[in-house]
Amino acid sequence: MEELKKELEKLSKAYVDTPENEEKILIPFVKRLLELPMKERRKLLPVIRDLQWIKSKFAGFSSETTCSAARAHFLSAVQFVCANKREMDMAYHVKFDMLCKLLPLYCPTWLMDFINDDKTWFNFNLNYEQLMQLMDMGYLKEIAPSRIAHVLPWITRIRNKEPKGNDTFNSELLLKRDITLKEHIWTIFEYESSIGYQDNCAKEAYKKGVTARDESISAALYRFSLDGHLDRERLLKATLATFHRSFKKDMAGWFAGFFETLQPTTGELLSLQEEMMQIFTSSYTKPVNVMLQQLKNIASEEGFRYQEFIERATTLFFSSPKNSLLTIYALFEKIVAQHPEMKEPCCITLCQLFLKKDESLQKKAANFISKYGDVSSSNLQETLQSYQPEMFQSVHAILSSFKPQPTEEPHEPDASVGETVHICREDNPIPFPANKEDFLFQLSRLFDMEESWEIETTIAAIIAFHPQLDKEDLNRMEPVFQRAATIVANSWEPY
Repeated sequence: MEELKKELEKLSKAYVDTPENEEKILIPFVKRLLELPMKERRKLLPVIRDLQWIKSKFAGFSSETTCSAARAHFLSAVQFVCANKREMDMAYHVKFDMLCKLLPLYCPTWLMDFINDDKTWFNFNLNYEQLMQLMDMGYLKEIAPSRIAHVLPWITRIRNKEPKGNDTFNSELLLKRDITLKEHIWTIFEYESSIGYQDNCAKEAYKKGVTARDESISAALYRFSLDGHLDRERLLKATLATFHRSFKKDMAGWFAGFFETLQPTTGELLSLQEEMMQIFTSSYTKPVNVMLQQLKNIASEEGFRYQEFIERATTLFFSSPKNSLLTIYALFEKIVAQHPEMKEPCCITLCQLFLKKDESLQKKAANFISKYGDVSSSNLQETLQSYQPEMFQSVHAILSSFKPQPTEEPHEPDASVGETVHICREDNPIPFPANKEDFLFQLSRLFDMEESWEIETTIAAIIAFHPQLDKEDLNRMEPVFQRAATIVANSWEPY
């Protein structure tokens, strides 16, 4: 064994990576090792680990650098027949051609689990087509969906052999195997991947003139959904389903843009209203914005679920950016134009814009109410009255006609003259929020309260309603937290 270790060290250090040396030196050495039992072969692993690194000393300091590519190629092939799954840390250096030569000689039991492990940094550098070829050859029985999603976005990319050359792209490679569009393409809708990055690279190549047309996967899937290669309905629904997965922000943003790329028709949008409105609960703004814009396109169509939209849009007023709120406003304009009976529900819902410290948004809501609201509606008057402390002066002027007019009551002699009038009476209790919605509204006014009893009541309500709060409620309370943080940050004394 000692002689074998010395031979391994000598061969690896002198190895020059050429096809001829591979056939005359590397493969024969591997075959000799395979004549030994695994227990004996494993004794070479410490030697392989030492040879991976080149140690040096300078001015009393020691350092280690990785070995040459040729030595790594030699050692990785030897390690393949000596190591177990956990010890195979040079797999990246085992190229596909080399792997195809090693597997007929030795196919480890851990091969499939190792390839399907998408958490390790030490996997074989195999692309989608190479994995499929291993399936064709019988060395892999199955490929994990997460592994497919990891490699599939690279399928259209063709590497330029020149170091500074531009990579090109060919989306027709998606049609090479039937299974790609039949099964594998759906994995990118279920698992994290680099689809956004690869798609952008392909689009940049098209802009630079490297490709004659847009060869990005998003553009290709759109074409395939039109020519029958893909089920278009399934594609649209799979895209919408991605917003309920725990994808990162950039990937969720890519799928939002992809939904627009698919250019859904009016009929398709009408059939997908439920799925689209469910996305209102997304923590990312881009998917919500895209859904609002798409719903705006069908707001005037028969079959638009306008009542459900008004109800679900309520949750968006607390956390959505200004552009989303303006889209909701435009949708409400279309709804009342088609359905006059919805004027009051739309007016009452838009009152939530008065909680925004943006005068232009408040004016939008005020003008809408002034145009479509019923001045005689006591319900609308009461709602506006509750939001008055939050309104800008210019908004008060627009809504002046909605202020309730005091009614004169006939004067009657006061029978209680001379009696002591108590402030705290059964008919004059301090109001306490009746439900969670009332509590959230009262909390939004916390920093504008002037009466001490209002503040104390709000604090008591926080304790009372805290167990009922969920994530959506906390999102609605965010403006209060932000205002508290601003007050503390801009003051030496706590509020």
